[in-house]
Amino acid sequence: MLKLSDSRNFGRTFAGIALIAAPLLFLLATVIDPAWADETEEYLNEVAADKGLYLLAGILNLIGALLLIPGLLGVIHLLRRRRVTLGQIGAALVMIGAVAIASTYVISVFEIVGTGDEFDREQLVTLLDDTEESGEAAPVFVMFLLGLVLGSILLAIGLWRQRAVPIWVPIVLVLTSVAGFVAGDSQVSSLVTGAFLAVALIAIGLRILSVSDDDWERWEVLADERAPSASPVA
Repeated sequence: MLKLSDSRNFGRTFAGIALIAAPLLFLLATVIDPAWADETEEYLNEVAADKGLYLLAGILNLIGALLLIPGLLGVIHLLRRRRVTLGQIGAALVMIGAVAIASTYVISVFEIVGTGDEFDREQLVTLLDDTEESGEAAPVFVMFLLGLVLGSILLAIGLWRQRAVPIWVPIVLVLTSVAGFVAGDSQVSSLVTGAFLAVALIAIGLRILSVSDDDWERWEVLADERAPSASPVA
């Protein structure tokens, strides 16, 4: 339960809840999103056919991305031992990817407004295609690539090294990030990768929620089982 009067409890609990809620919102957005066509003109036709549902999907993705950021801050707090710096860097990169996801809401609004009867559809198609292929849009794609692919892999390494979660969690995280990059943008593939991502992030969120407030405050949140036990002092 969130305790506003206790910063330890509030930060830990909010981070755990955020990591659970974010992927579920992404998954719900994928389910209700009405636009999945590969061709830009057909895609815009799908947007125009159900603007309300398309806008709702964009809002869900926006909220999910915003929740993912504090959740990942909690993961950085969880990874607090030697040899897990790569995991912290990975979590920071995924936050950059979350910012890129949030920025797509602006594009969604632009597409919704642009499909109105007062605008020329052919010009809108040309504008969107030229924008996607322009060098000016490259930084956003780099944010996606570094944040959601490389960041997830580095985060998984950190989680594995600290054994903060069961070993299957970082494995699923890596496989999901790679599969999401190569599988394309179809609704079915997005649903599958989104479901696996939800499983991994929810497991991390539950791990954060399971940590006591006192352990959360200490530097060594989790004992490293691979480290040799200290010799007793005579």
